[in-house]
Amino acid sequence: MVKLNRVQKSKSKPWIAVGIALSIMIIGVGGCGTTTEATSKSTNTNETAQGQTSQKPTLNPAMQAAMEIRRLQSNQEMVLTSDQKDKIKPVIQLLIDTTSPSRDFLQQKADEINAVFTEQQKTYLKSQTQKGDPNANPNGNPSGDKQKNPSFQPQDIYKQLLSSLT
Repeated sequence: MVKLNRVQKSKSKPWIAVGIALSIMIIGVGGCGTTTEATSKSTNTNETAQGQTSQKPTLNPAMQAAMEIRRLQSNQEMVLTSDQKDKIKPVIQLLIDTTSPSRDFLQQKADEINAVFTEQQKTYLKSQTQKGDPNANPNGNPSGDKQKNPSFQPQDIYKQLLSSLT
């Protein structure tokens, strides 16, 4: 009986070790494979979604136009005239009122806003875009004060812009 116990003990220990080793290998290999596959899928999705042209997220055209208005308003020499503001306000109001705008609608409204800018303002915006404007405040707050609850929803940004134009 003593011999049988020794045989059983010696046989069970290697199986435990083999079982542990296999478990570690399965978990390790399985975990790595899943991570690599998930990373690969997300990378492919991003490339497809962005057309493999740029890795930067693109703003909608109307949002870009709104940001340009803010940049103009933050420069004392480029502020919008009363006539320009009067032409832009209804366009901004339409952007606020439209809950699910199409890309074409947003482009049309951006074109309407950009048509109001003078050549001097357009030149200023192009030059600031190319070299980067250290004085341009991305949230459009010319005084430099930080907002307590900044909003990044287009409707909210349009509302803030509209109120700043009055």
